[in-house]
Amino acid sequence: ATELYTPSCHDALLILLAFGRAATGLDQGLAGQRTFAVGLVAGSTPGAISPLINGDVVDVTSSVASSESVQTTTTSSTSSTTAASSSTTGVPAGTNSGYMVVASTGRVFTYGDQSWFGDAPAGVNDVVAAALTPSGNGYWLVRATGGVLAFGDAVHYGDIAQLSIQLASPIVGMATTPAGDGYWLLGSDGGIFSFGGAEFFGSTGGIALNAPVIDMAATPSGGGYYLVARDGGIFTYGDAVFLGSTGNLVLDRPVVSLTLGADGYWLVALDGGIFAFGEQFLGSIPGALSQLAPEDRPEGRRIRATPSGDGYIVATADGGVFAFGDATFYGAPSTELGVGEIVVDLLMRR
Repeated sequence: ATELYTPSCHDALLILLAFGRAATGLDQGLAGQRTFAVGLVAGSTPGAISPLINGDVVDVTSSVASSESVQTTTTSSTSSTTAASSSTTGVPAGTNSGYMVVASTGRVFTYGDQSWFGDAPAGVNDVVAAALTPSGNGYWLVRATGGVLAFGDAVHYGDIAQLSIQLASPIVGMATTPAGDGYWLLGSDGGIFSFGGAEFFGSTGGIALNAPVIDMAATPSGGGYYLVARDGGIFTYGDAVFLGSTGNLVLDRPVVSLTLGADGYWLVALDGGIFAFGEQFLGSIPGALSQLAPEDRPEGRRIRATPSGDGYIVATADGGVFAFGDATFYGAPSTELGVGEIVVDLLMRR
């Protein structure tokens, strides 16, 4: 139990009482000396303060009995720390320990060591995908109309508006070159639009598809890319290697995203189901939330692999984040989304 007694507006006393449960009532559960560390951080937005908390947390093993131990965490006290309400500015970027969640309004929520560099202007509500710069110090947002917004060290290399063309289908995905000197935009008909140093390797724009294309991923070399359709069909171009698909399966829910691992790729469906090709299956939302009825489970939106390729994170439309394999959960914007606002992408450095 905890009690916060505040004798004045300047002084606060935190009292921690720990008890164990016995058949006849409450007994003292912790014997001997115990140490608690409390840190105070200015701010109330989880995405802003979680990097500060996680940066000061270390794992320790505390003996609780002669024959057992329990894994706990201790946080060091934090002083003179200020966190902006909507960013993690001042937190070192580039350690590959975090991610960004992007909403349809262009709002960007940062977790772990990822820094925030801005949101889309007010009134935007059609952001469909995003991409992170190689440094992790910037990102691009793309709208369904093909407009591209650049933040931080991201460079605007062009967009659909500058091509003066009429889109045959809305933009649904985006990928960048390894060097960050260009990007591809993906239409739901599989059409590919290349900008900057991104090279065109082919598209399904002229093919009659069984299902719309929904996501893409560039190969590590930048010499090719994968496209995935909602039926799980995989299309490879350049040096991308085909390892299998769900195109010949009857799916419970359509595929919504793909991500590349070290040796293959994973697909995620709208129900959070995972399909692995050339990679190990590491878990899924239906498995993690098996106690919930299918209709009560959140809808999968994007899957992104960890830097090692030994894990992945699935972001759901309602702002949930699910970590599998060696992926780490740092937080989620599920309580911060507005009416009609959904998650459309998740960014993580590779």
